[in-house]
Amino acid sequence: MYQPYSIAVLYLILGFSLTARAEFVRQDEVDELNAVATRLTKAHPQSKTVYVFVGRGPAGISMYFHCLGAKGIDLPLTRFSEAVSIDETGSLRSTLKEEQLQRLFTHLDRILPSDEVLGGRELVFVDTGRHGRTLSALMHHIPLYRSQRRRHFVARSALLKIDDKIPILAADVPDTVIPLDPYPLVSLHSFDKQYGYEKDAAIGSWSVYSDEPGPTPNPNLKRHERYLDALNSAIALNSDARKLQTSLGLPAATCPEISALASPLPSPTILRRFWPFGRH
Repeated sequence: MYQPYSIAVLYLILGFSLTARAEFVRQDEVDELNAVATRLTKAHPQSKTVYVFVGRGPAGISMYFHCLGAKGIDLPLTRFSEAVSIDETGSLRSTLKEEQLQRLFTHLDRILPSDEVLGGRELVFVDTGRHGRTLSALMHHIPLYRSQRRRHFVARSALLKIDDKIPILAADVPDTVIPLDPYPLVSLHSFDKQYGYEKDAAIGSWSVYSDEPGPTPNPNLKRHERYLDALNSAIALNSDARKLQTSLGLPAATCPEISALASPLPSPTILRRFWPFGRH
């Protein structure tokens, strides 16, 4: 039988471990992040790819790529699963009005690098979810975006899937599916909105249903800075992470200075913080 003081100590330890997650990253968490990153880079080689992390769901792997030095972009996107419906034939149909559609395309113009900057690299849109509806909704609108904006990039999709028991949206199966069930820590932190990766990330929110022209800043930038410092330190001690960096031709893990992220207003520099060349 636990005594009252024992229960109090237990709650104290649990609370400390949750709130201190941003200051300390466990090696088994790095192992799992590295395993997911390895599978993603094998399916879509880093030298031929720019990874576009959709919304806050894949924030954990997005930040891991950031510390590895791989090329990636954060694409703020909120409530976008509502942008499509499934008709009686099982096909996807856009539910966006013309004004919303153009708002989406302007948002993509701000975030995605130009074809000249891509230099033939593919854009791989990466999301985390149970059924992949947000990713399917985005990929449904990409061909029209390319047509209207006269873009020529190749677009692929990759779903980091939570809960294998739930089927993927049958109307549009992603090019790559990586189950997260074998990686319980990554799966847990991807889903936990209170203590998970969403709280550690710098990415803000943006919705096609809002009149706001740009993303709303995430208020957790200080926590983000602490988490990246802790993640970078953990990567430096992880031999498998070092091997992955070497195999990808990346330098030793050193997260770039992120003091600029303290700016109260979002900017393309923050939103494309992994992309080293800027937008031309």
